[in-house]
Amino acid sequence: TNLTPLSSENSQVINLKEINMGMGKGVLVVRGIGLTDLIQQSFNHLQPMSTYSLVLTKSAMQPYNPDFIVNTFKTDDKGNYMGQTTGVVKTMVDKSVKDFTHVVLFDEAGKVVLMANAGK
Repeated sequence: TNLTPLSSENSQVINLKEINMGMGKGVLVVRGIGLTDLIQQSFNHLQPMSTYSLVLTKSAMQPYNPDFIVNTFKTDDKGNYMGQTTGVVKTMVDKSVKDFTHVVLFDEAGKVVLMANAGK
């Protein structure tokens, strides 16, 4: 009871831009669902069967430090991943908090693959 469908009223779409041409695409849909954020994630054209970490960083420029790890995942045999994460982030949708500057996708070697400005 008391369940309501997710709405786009308090949502934010973040398109992660590729750092190297032809190396992946990522879209995040962030919804404030009370005390937490729901982060729906869709990644395509990454390296198949590889591990990646989606992080928030406070670093304004390289090197980007993984200050808050949102999710670590493994791509399928085609290099895709779809999933969601909930957590006490409240900085991606809540404009009053400006701690994190970028959303970054790191590969397992720590190399930046995709990136977007946080909260923009």
